[in-house]
Amino acid sequence: MENKNNFEVGWMKEKFQIISLNESICEFDWTIEPGGSVPSHIHRYSDEYFQVYYGELTVQLNGQTKILKTGESLVIPKLTTHAVSNRSKDKIICRVSFKPPADQGKFFQILKYLKTRNPNDKNPLFKALYISKKMGFKEFSSLQGGMGVMMGFLMGSLKLLAPFNGYNKLAKDFAVYQEKYSI
Repeated sequence: MENKNNFEVGWMKEKFQIISLNESICEFDWTIEPGGSVPSHIHRYSDEYFQVYYGELTVQLNGQTKILKTGESLVIPKLTTHAVSNRSKDKIICRVSFKPPADQGKFFQILKYLKTRNPNDKNPLFKALYISKKMGFKEFSSLQGGMGVMMGFLMGSLKLLAPFNGYNKLAKDFAVYQEKYSI
């Protein structure tokens, strides 16, 4: 996996400034605008580490709400259901690390690739999820509950529509990019 640091990717109310991508860690600074959130999910292959640099991060963890304030940290062991949100009026900046990184770094590389192809794409998430699955990468996270069911339906629909929406070509082009740059 390539270890080229300090590129930024994102979608909607989230930005990710990549700090380190290598075989032992996937680490980034995450900015979440007010109202931004990640629904209930698990990470099958990695522990997730949060260090809040600015703001108040709301974490739903095993049915309990935790508010992490500036300077506080939290470790979420793999296979632990959690959700994250910004319920404040200010942005949040936190450092997030995945250990071991599984294929999270590859997911960010796909987002980087998509950004180089179309810098104005405001929501490359579904393209990145499709390419990741097509490449056989371990999933970044697994949505839980109703969101998981809905995501399964959407991903199934994308698979059926891939020949018509250009996603298969994106996946093939990313495979060439991946081989060229040894990621």
